[in-house]
Amino acid sequence: MEPSTELAYWVGVAQTDGYDKRWVVFNKIRNKYFLRREMRLLVAKTSLPMLFKFRELSNTLFNRSIKSHQDKKSEAYYFQMSILQLSEDLEKLDIAFDDPPRPPNWCFNDPKSFGAYLAGVLDGDGNVNISRKLYPQCKIRVSSGHPQIDLKQAIQENLKCGVGILKKKERVSYIHGRKVVNKNDFCLEFKFSKKNKEFIMKHVMPFIQIEHKKQNLIEYVSLREWKSGR
Repeated sequence: MEPSTELAYWVGVAQTDGYDKRWVVFNKIRNKYFLRREMRLLVAKTSLPMLFKFRELSNTLFNRSIKSHQDKKSEAYYFQMSILQLSEDLEKLDIAFDDPPRPPNWCFNDPKSFGAYLAGVLDGDGNVNISRKLYPQCKIRVSSGHPQIDLKQAIQENLKCGVGILKKKERVSYIHGRKVVNKNDFCLEFKFSKKNKEFIMKHVMPFIQIEHKKQNLIEYVSLREWKSGR
């Protein structure tokens, strides 16, 4: 396993929409306990392009042949692969899956790798929002369970723009009739501007898989009069 833009995108998705599942099983025949470790993704239909790309990269990067499946009860789509044998390589490449997302050290200051990584993060837990009709403004947000300090620093250094982290208000939602209260969500936010336009269009845009997020970025570029400096 070697650093690459493809691996960077894979890490961005894994750190946001993925789940590093670890557990211990007992083998009766061998009378021995074994550790299991899997990377799992469970996404809605709107995120299928991201899931398909993640699956493709998983098969290519790690020489696997894994398929994704649909959960008929929830109508969600899921993907899972064993990463136990990859544990040593993941550690050597500074790849961790704890919340919040943290770019590996090898892509922290490399524009191509960080752009691909950021695209994976945006596909996973990102939001691209355009507001104000007269003077359009585009805000790019990433939601996490904890403050995204390392991601904030990497964006500041690579995109040369201001980045803020806000704590969200308590939100109540219902999933299949079950009440879910989200209390500790944090929102990292920065603006798409003339300063970071070139970086986003050159290093981030080519890797984004979810169409409406990509289209919002394209629409914003067409709306703004960049030459005016506004």
